Amino acid sequence: MVFSFLAGIVLGLIFFGGLYFTTKKLPASKSPALLMFLSITLRMIILIGGLYIVFNGEIIRLLVGIIGVFVAKYIIVYSVKRKVI
Repeated sequence: MVFSFLAGIVLGLIFFGGLYFTTKKLPASKSPALLMFLSITLRMIILIGGLYIVFNGEIIRLLVGIIGVFVAKYIIVYSVKRKVI
């Protein structure tokens, strides 16, 4: 269970950290639509693939991994808000 939770946090940090990075790069991009498309595609492949590996046939592992992703979301949101203020 601990592994699933930690894996969910890492996957969430990759997903939401990638989103933050992408939104910072959008204004300077020559092709923002392509950047957004590639970003969401890559982030979803990593997230879904990682959760599938964590899942390993047990639904409770998947749920704990998803909880880890939500925890990572709050970590990213909190750290971004602190940078802005």
